[in-house]
Amino acid sequence: MNESDVVLLQRLASQYVEVERLLQRHEGFEEQLSRLERHKWLSASEQREMKRLKQLKLAGRDRMQQILATVPRSA
Repeated sequence: MNESDVVLLQRLASQYVEVERLLQRHEGFEEQLSRLERHKWLSASEQREMKRLKQLKLAGRDRMQQILATVPRSA
């Protein structure tokens, strides 16, 4: 996702609850992943959690891409 996509999503967030929720969740996943990545090593459960967070983050990003595909670029 490029910078113009992010700007457009931020504008859409003020109009659409789903977009706002997706952006908030994406940020939350980023923060959680960042905390895990600071560890020198991860336990098995932390590795599973990292994988789960990455999958959720990707699913959210895919949904945001779908939304962007339906929005005229002049919006």
